[in-house]
Amino acid sequence: MIAPPSPYAIVSRAQTAWEARTVPPFLSFEIPCADTFLAPHCQPGTAVAFVVRMSDGRTYAQTVATPPVRLMCGGFIYGPASTPLAFFRRIDANNVPGPLASPPPENFAADPFGPRAIASVVVTDRAYTVTLAGTERLDGATVYHLQLQPNYEPEQHPLRDLWVDAASFEVLQLGYARHAQSGAPQGTVAYRFAQVGPGRIWAIVSIDATLPVTAAAPAAHLHSDLANVTFPAQEPPWIFDPGCGSGSAP
Repeated sequence: MIAPPSPYAIVSRAQTAWEARTVPPFLSFEIPCADTFLAPHCQPGTAVAFVVRMSDGRTYAQTVATPPVRLMCGGFIYGPASTPLAFFRRIDANNVPGPLASPPPENFAADPFGPRAIASVVVTDRAYTVTLAGTERLDGATVYHLQLQPNYEPEQHPLRDLWVDAASFEVLQLGYARHAQSGAPQGTVAYRFAQVGPGRIWAIVSIDATLPVTAAAPAAHLHSDLANVTFPAQEPPWIFDPGCGSGSAP
């Protein structure tokens, strides 16, 4: 049996694969309204369709039911326990033209691999100490499970786990340390990724959060699946204008 690469070599190859992923101009998906901060505005059991403009994170939301009801224009949407539903990462002419807001939009998680390489060849500059917890099976693939311990500024380096495909070195799942809100104890959030659609674009397909939602609450486990994930080529600009309001969708 061939020995696996070193933990830092795995992370380095995973980072290369991550940075090669396409960032679509728009991301569209459906998710139960109860799993988002829009829950107070929806009837029980309502599903909501979202379109995220990836150049700036602006989001449009309307109910899936007929007739659809517009819930949000140009705002920022959050998932279970206020978790971001997309990732901020480097944008260039090969994926989304135009500048991306800096710091990241509110509904984007910070790029887990940037801007500084977490597997720097300079040992003293490594942001994390990385260990290989073992190999596992995930979505039918053999994966390396890596555990990461920040070497400094833990709040600025929240990555704690990576599950990396042993054949392609693609990241199939990652785990973050996160506070649901200020003052609440820290918990964890795991994002699962899969290739979606004819273009086989990598996207978040599920989120698992285990964390106290408030300072006084016990830890809760929250799960949400993103359904009907697509990548529209274009969307009318007005739907990302906060001035378009709410009400019946056109």
